[in-house]
Amino acid sequence: IQGQKPKLFKQPLDKDQIKIMKKGQATVLLLVFTAMTITIASTAVLVLINNSLSSSQIVLSNDALAAAESGTEDALLQILRDPDNYQGGVVTLPVGAATVTISPGGFPKTLTTVGAVNNLRRTIRVVVGYNDNTMTILSWKEI
Repeated sequence: IQGQKPKLFKQPLDKDQIKIMKKGQATVLLLVFTAMTITIASTAVLVLINNSLSSSQIVLSNDALAAAESGTEDALLQILRDPDNYQGGVVTLPVGAATVTISPGGFPKTLTTVGAVNNLRRTIRVVVGYNDNTMTILSWKEI
């Protein structure tokens, strides 16, 4: 037995057996290609969903900032109309709400406005002075 080549098959393959083996190879290649395609498509869909959620969070955050600015501007108008008695409050807007709080005492007053849209909040702090029927905005910051 030494010196002889090992036989892989006991009998030579006929044409039908070769066709079956080729079909099996094609099926394996098709399965691999399908799995790769599904993986790539799933990844693309997940990236699109993530980008969409991020974009909507940015839009809502900007809406909350706009609500805070609107509430602050409304508070400034109320202070111009009645500088000694305006105490703040809630301003309801179409997209959210703004809650204005004002520091007690005389001027300068500090207005803190929280704009809220869904669960997102943005805050603005404004310091305003008032002298001789003239209001002066001393600072305006988002905090």
